Amino acid sequence: MVLLIHVNEASVSEARLPSKEVSDEVVGDFAALLLAVRRRRGDAALVSAKALSEVTLFEHHTLGEWGSRAANRDRWRVVRLMQSKSPGWHRDRDDEASEYRVAGDALVAFGDAHMSDGLLVSFRTSGAWDVEWVKGTRTYLVDLDGEIRLMSEDVQVRHGSVESHLDPHIEWVSLAGMADVESGADLQAKCEEMFTKLKFLRRAEDQLKALDPKWVAPVAQTLALMNRALVEWSPTSSHPSWYTHVTADSQSRRGEGLMDFQDLDGTVRTFDTHARFTPGHGRIHFKLDTATRTATVAHVGYKLL
Repeated sequence: MVLLIHVNEASVSEARLPSKEVSDEVVGDFAALLLAVRRRRGDAALVSAKALSEVTLFEHHTLGEWGSRAANRDRWRVVRLMQSKSPGWHRDRDDEASEYRVAGDALVAFGDAHMSDGLLVSFRTSGAWDVEWVKGTRTYLVDLDGEIRLMSEDVQVRHGSVESHLDPHIEWVSLAGMADVESGADLQAKCEEMFTKLKFLRRAEDQLKALDPKWVAPVAQTLALMNRALVEWSPTSSHPSWYTHVTADSQSRRGEGLMDFQDLDGTVRTFDTHARFTPGHGRIHFKLDTATRTATVAHVGYKLL
């Protein structure tokens, strides 16, 4: 369920940038792209064949040196954290014989991104990497009635080297892997990392742990869409623009006290906004915090009656 981001080795090995200033701009764009993913998915992991601190895009100036500067330290810390989360990606045995090429050149990270349904990221060291998708070919062996044949197909992977390249992939970033969550307990254990703008009361965490199997994927997807809206919540707007069905309860229902719960600070508050999910009359009750543009979830389950 971890969102895998694969660093394009060709964008490093080809690097011959003309100046330190251009190198700094390219690295800054790369970091901004990764932080944009991280804001949406705290579980995003960066996979690189080479330690990023050792990458050099201009003469002797390494990424480690770039990250040591005061203006860059916070961004560099997040990038390093994302690389430390790498699960040690390796291809399945059946995929080991596959070869991936882009513009005729073998590219391992391109293949890994395709097989893991992940994101390929590059340093924008040439115009070839100033794109939202990278296209290439996959060559592989198949056994057809005892005869081994070499097959080839055209493939493409999601790609970015600057933050704007994420635009066509935003929904995918938010929802990737949600349908594969194994259980409510699995979902609850990963909520804090996956949903960067959501907090959960203890009762909601317990409800997630005991979630009916038929609700696991729908709840994960609904939470992901809520989180996306919160990430994109404009400071000039009183409410987010939701990507899922969200409504406020009526005054009469609020008056019944059904949605009153003890908040994280011990104060009893009314969680009178809810998102819906199916099958059945599923509800996720929450309360918005306009100051931090976050939401606290108090109830995950059937409609409160």
